Amino acid sequence: MHPTDKPIGIGVLGYGTIGTAVIEYFLDKKPDGLKIKSVLIRDPAKPRTRSMPLTTSLDDIIHDDDIQIVVELLDGNKDDKAYNAIRQALEQKKSVVTANKAVMSKYLVDLITYADTQDVSIAFEASVCGSVPIIRTLNEFLRYDDITSITGVVNGTCNFILSEMMNGNSFDAALKVAQSRGYAESDPTLDLDGTDSLQKLAILGSLAFSREVPPTQLYQCGLIDKAGTRLLDPADFYFAKREGYTIKLIGCVRREDDTIVGGVFPAFVPTSHTLSTVTGSFNGLVIDGDLIQSHCYIGPGAGGAPTASAVISDIFDVSARIRGEFPLCYGIRERGLSLGNFEDSLSEGYVRSYSPNIPGGFAQKLGILSQLGVNVNSAINVEGIVRPGTDADETPDFIQIFPAKNRVMRKALDNFSDKGVHDPFFLRMVR
Repeated sequence: MHPTDKPIGIGVLGYGTIGTAVIEYFLDKKPDGLKIKSVLIRDPAKPRTRSMPLTTSLDDIIHDDDIQIVVELLDGNKDDKAYNAIRQALEQKKSVVTANKAVMSKYLVDLITYADTQDVSIAFEASVCGSVPIIRTLNEFLRYDDITSITGVVNGTCNFILSEMMNGNSFDAALKVAQSRGYAESDPTLDLDGTDSLQKLAILGSLAFSREVPPTQLYQCGLIDKAGTRLLDPADFYFAKREGYTIKLIGCVRREDDTIVGGVFPAFVPTSHTLSTVTGSFNGLVIDGDLIQSHCYIGPGAGGAPTASAVISDIFDVSARIRGEFPLCYGIRERGLSLGNFEDSLSEGYVRSYSPNIPGGFAQKLGILSQLGVNVNSAINVEGIVRPGTDADETPDFIQIFPAKNRVMRKALDNFSDKGVHDPFFLRMVR
């Protein structure tokens, strides 16, 4: 920057964990040509360790002519408030950097299009996969490739918990460690029920397939259900280790002919698969395309530091565009794809269930699958493990099925329950 040039002003909305890391970076590093002008806070009486201009009014930042970049780091659960703040900033022709996956998963196409009409930028690398530059990869390096699928681990909290459980630790112990290390919120529900992963998958799908992919159109199954019931049990981890798998919470969005289908679900991943090496709080994605074939991206995903790193990188990129050094744009290239129904797509994997050790019990389960047209590959009974929370003489069995429609498998599980089979669950498999 020339000594007479005016620094680009930054307004930060939010002074939480990520906001603090971003603010301290700019105060400590003092990068040339960028300056924090104001920070939006909720509680002016709260003690602060650093001195800087603070405000409790969004308008003070939105209407400040010395601020060219608004960094939105508000409470992620209040997406309407965050959306309105982003929209107002764009209306005032200010570029926006956000880490808000809830907002971008719902309004990505709308906000990108509006920013373009205002001749400003919106950057959201931090909304997906922490410090893994996957948004930039899709937007720049793979922009003109026809992506066929994105499969991966996009929630560091769940991946840390599952990695610990694969090592023999309990769910509760793993969650406690994750919280102590900053990988999990005090209320981790949105991570554990798959909502966080679903929002990230919607963002990736929208960019990869150049159309809006709403989270509501994707299948959701996390480590817990909406009632908070845990869906995996010790038998699943025992079986995974015995058969050469690891367990991951997988997000997958893919092109099937002219439709897009996707979802989030726990799955067995062979130890020979690249994603099996994504352990701890790391994220990992495998992207398949017509030109690139298959690429894998792995890096830190959970915690404030990886997210703050992505936010800071976006700020520098946006500032470069403001100075005219290079364009920052997210192309929505029409590909004529429609949204499909995950229920009509095929999945393979294992049905885990418990039933009393009585004559004909196992044959009954095979009969249910046969009546629904589900082809069985193999069946394994796991001795020495009983159904959690009971002393009953019930041991788990795992029935491996060839690819079948997801709606058929949902019906099969319902029929299992109707026949007195306990805890039936379909663990899909990633190839």
